[in-house]
Amino acid sequence: MQEHVTRPELSVVIATYNRGRQIQTLLVGLLEQDLPAKDYEVIIIDDGSSDDTAISIKAFAQHAKEKKDLFVLTLTQENAGQAAARDNGVRHARGQYLVFLDDDMEPLDQSFLRAFLTMHHEREGDQVLLGRILPPKGNPPRAAFEYWWEGHIEDLYAGFKMGTIQPSGKHFFSANISMPRQLYLEVGGFQKQFRHAEDHELGVRIQTRSQAVFAYCESAAAYHNSPHGKFSSFKNRAELYGRYFYEIYALHQKRPELNPAQFLVSDSTVKRTLTTVALDRAWLVRLLSPVLTCAAYSLAKLGLRSLTKPFCALLYLLHFIRGMRQVLSAAEIRVLLEQVQNEAVSKMEGPILSTSPVERSFVYDVRMDILQMLALFERPANFKNKIWCIFGLDAFMILFLFRLRRLAIKYHIPLVNRFLRGWQCLRYGIEIDKNCKLGHGVTFLHSQAIVIEAEVGNGVMFFGSNTIGNVARDKPGTPVIEAGAVIGAGARILGAIRIGRFASIGANAVVMGDVPEHGTTIIKPTRSIKMSSGDKSA
Repeated sequence: MQEHVTRPELSVVIATYNRGRQIQTLLVGLLEQDLPAKDYEVIIIDDGSSDDTAISIKAFAQHAKEKKDLFVLTLTQENAGQAAARDNGVRHARGQYLVFLDDDMEPLDQSFLRAFLTMHHEREGDQVLLGRILPPKGNPPRAAFEYWWEGHIEDLYAGFKMGTIQPSGKHFFSANISMPRQLYLEVGGFQKQFRHAEDHELGVRIQTRSQAVFAYCESAAAYHNSPHGKFSSFKNRAELYGRYFYEIYALHQKRPELNPAQFLVSDSTVKRTLTTVALDRAWLVRLLSPVLTCAAYSLAKLGLRSLTKPFCALLYLLHFIRGMRQVLSAAEIRVLLEQVQNEAVSKMEGPILSTSPVERSFVYDVRMDILQMLALFERPANFKNKIWCIFGLDAFMILFLFRLRRLAIKYHIPLVNRFLRGWQCLRYGIEIDKNCKLGHGVTFLHSQAIVIEAEVGNGVMFFGSNTIGNVARDKPGTPVIEAGAVIGAGARILGAIRIGRFASIGANAVVMGDVPEHGTTIIKPTRSIKMSSGDKSA
């Protein structure tokens, strides 16, 4: 090992295999970082490459020494997989913090490493920082499944930013991530028996065995310049994940949140049908797989990328199940599916599910509306009561019509929204703006003379003759009514204000200011009373 005077703060660990040319892009980006050379080192592990990778990385190490006095350590080992290669690199690392990068990444800018280091310094305790993975630089044409993967990743990052998804061990993507070296050693590092999903397993282990906090570091962004893959590798990877995800689930004492069957549960009739087919008729899967592959490939060639997504999703589903079938019988997979469904039902039957309304699928939202309303009326979620909710509650039908309107808008179906809006006004005397966000189980006990344009959380109750919206031109936005609030008859909520969880707005009150959680406003505008926990039943 080469001698170096000072210990760096960051150790960048890169495992590579037969990427002699491609890794040069990453290495040049690391050499151009604005951190002083003394603050970071680069460790490259050649995992038994058969091309010129070893020569290429050694040449770079010499170049980095001459140009920037940057310490680059090159290691070579027999092919043992990415987990073993990275673990080998960590054992030679000297930095306080580790940065793991795939060999096909490229830093977005010169501040890439500084973003990780700054966030580590600013936050107390052990931090596992999830960097941002960007599509390939220059957006070159690529396989349809690559767009599908990228869409999933962008949805995840959007959830991080909005707060609807909390970063956790399940999101530990070692393509771009940073963590303390001591934390890595304490939890045992990558498990070498996992050739795939080893980062997922390590993330879960960190979460279970430490007090580390997972956080999204958006400014540490890097392009994922993945080589042009083939559908065969995509399908093979899905099968490997199906197998390894179950092994991880079993390894961690079968924690419910790691159950691989959660990827199979869906409100889509097509997905449920294909799941059954994949479990019972392996021969039919062999016929469907090339058909779905051909459809996704052809649509991508025609430039219809958005239409390829469902075909890629179904293809991944089929091969994920094939991977599970390598270690489980069909009956055992059905038991896992039943466990996931039972867990979901137990959560759905709770009184309040979340603070903010988040649209999922039409079928999912309607199911949740039924369960939420039954919980509000304190009725068991059995078949009889579900029929009563659907056909006996005007409140459910109002919400159902609104869900249909949103569905029509989503798929650009003309006239449907206008027709249903008119029917809502005529039949129920309620005007709901098309841009409203309504959580599950929002209940209009007396719908007459209600006009609403707002974001409404789960389980909110309106008693009728309510006007909810913003009339102030200087303060754009709409009211936000959080979960569990009760809006009395004749109450007006005006302006871009927030009504806290379980707040109570009295009859005929005019509210033009924020109301705190469990607060009460009676008659006088903006007069909010914060009730103590002992007074909530008053």
